[in-house]
Amino acid sequence: MDSLLTSDIIRTLAVQKAEWDFKPLRVRLLAADGNWGPPNSGRFDADFFNIWAMTFKEAGAEVMLQAARFGNWNIYKPFELTDVTENLHIYRLRLSGQFEYPDEFVIRLNIENESFYDNNEGRNFRVKPHGRYFTTAAPAGTFIFDFKDIRHINPYLQQI
Repeated sequence: MDSLLTSDIIRTLAVQKAEWDFKPLRVRLLAADGNWGPPNSGRFDADFFNIWAMTFKEAGAEVMLQAARFGNWNIYKPFELTDVTENLHIYRLRLSGQFEYPDEFVIRLNIENESFYDNNEGRNFRVKPHGRYFTTAAPAGTFIFDFKDIRHINPYLQQI
């Protein structure tokens, strides 16, 4: 498993957010999911860490992760443009290993010489190290619940 959320869920969530939640920010966390388990041998589940961001279509836009691991703000990673709707760009970042997983992050949009942030209203986004599975969204029929923050879950008890 490399994600709890499918591309259809991400696209539906982007359309929902654009309708009721997107206007004040130029860039926004769309979703995050992952499994950050303990670093020990013998585990049967794989680690993964995904972050999706969205912007209105912006010429020359660059979306970046700016993140910290245990208080050290030295992680900078570019997002990849993965989907385009009528007026939205959807970006995804897949982090490849536990040693680059952040426990705190913001999303930065660079356009020309300006930067815009989604920093969770000044609180930054936070993930509990080795807290296992987490997500920001979950499908329920045709609706997607957006938790507005990162929640640690047990995917074996909840269908996602």
